[in-house]
Amino acid sequence: MRLPAKPAHTGVLLLNLGGPDSLEAVEPYLENLFRDPFLIRIPLLRGPLRRWFARAVARRRAPHARKLYSEIGGRSPILPLTEAQGRR
Repeated sequence: MRLPAKPAHTGVLLLNLGGPDSLEAVEPYLENLFRDPFLIRIPLLRGPLRRWFARAVARRRAPHARKLYSEIGGRSPILPLTEAQGRR
């Protein structure tokens, strides 16, 4: 006698790039983001030049990004939203 097959379970993998958890974390977050060679694919940017580029762009973008994050609560909503989505 064969038992009925159990229904297959579906798995979901949730990924995100993260985000700053405070206004003070905006510039370091941006620097890490712009330093990632998989996100910014410019072959000439290697080693110290990539670090300089990331730091320069982050410093320039941080004031505007901080203003935008302050308008939505002072931090990125991505972590709580991803966690809530994962609980569903």
